[in-house]
Amino acid sequence: MSNGEQKTDHEVRKARIDDVLQRINDEPIQNINPRENSKIFVEKLHAYLHCREQMDKRYNEIDELHELAQFDLEDDSGGLQLQCGDYKTEYLQQSNSGQPVQNISELYNAAQHALPVFKTVIERNLDKIRNSIGDASNSDEAISLLPPLK
Repeated sequence: MSNGEQKTDHEVRKARIDDVLQRINDEPIQNINPRENSKIFVEKLHAYLHCREQMDKRYNEIDELHELAQFDLEDDSGGLQLQCGDYKTEYLQQSNSGQPVQNISELYNAAQHALPVFKTVIERNLDKIRNSIGDASNSDEAISLLPPLK
């Protein structure tokens, strides 16, 4: 990068994450000597940062030029919350009867019915992304990575 160029927001955030990750990785966890709750937090933070490092590595393999970061997905909802802070009724998770879900069973039942539509939306967005970066690969591989419903 030349002296006149500025880093993008993505590059600045990545540099900050890299710095924190390096400091955490350099410090053996047994040397921190935290209280038990803090130790659990530090372990989870360490696991998160490791996961983030792996995700960044995979992202860089897929999109070296970071063209996906510039891709705009359509947002037609106008937001999920009202000014008072309540969530818009039409965006609450609905049960199969059309009412907001009341328990986890209703949530999974609704998710099972919504899964085919969800996959179609994801496939359509993946196709848009791939078309914008000139990638002609099939979206079936990405869709197969979706975790199963519990």
